[in-house]
Amino acid sequence: MSGEKREIRFQIALFVPAVLAIYLLDRVTKYLAVTFLDSAESVPLVKHAFHLTLVFNSGAAFGIFKDHPYIFTGAGIIAILAIAAAIFVYNKKLGMSEKLAMIFILSGAAGNLTDRISCGGVIDFIDFRIWPVFNVADIFITSGAAVLLFSILFSRRKKGEV
Repeated sequence: MSGEKREIRFQIALFVPAVLAIYLLDRVTKYLAVTFLDSAESVPLVKHAFHLTLVFNSGAAFGIFKDHPYIFTGAGIIAILAIAAAIFVYNKKLGMSEKLAMIFILSGAAGNLTDRISCGGVIDFIDFRIWPVFNVADIFITSGAAVLLFSILFSRRKKGEV
């Protein structure tokens, strides 16, 4: 087996379990939220600071464009396919932080896409009262985007492009 094929198999062996672990964490937390919370209920864990509040969001971030859920379903599918393709096509050019960022974004997008397909909207339940209600997938999408942004900015500065 050539070195390149071995490298691709190694990458898949790391990539797939990482995506599955994050995806399953998101699915389990959403299952627990739907099982133990009522839609009209907000359970304070730290009063006035951190609550569990079940919300079904058919729109995008912060509930915008909630009347167009099919756009976000299509966008989720395209994003997942594009990120997976980018990881494999640009594998040798991507650093570990960029791969990790893409794994985070892909996993979170897959979790939220599952919600959109299965229940018509994203299941949100983490409520800090000063921010819209969100979920574990959103945490990974946001973290991945931040890591990717910093990685891109840092690598350009390192190369003297910025």
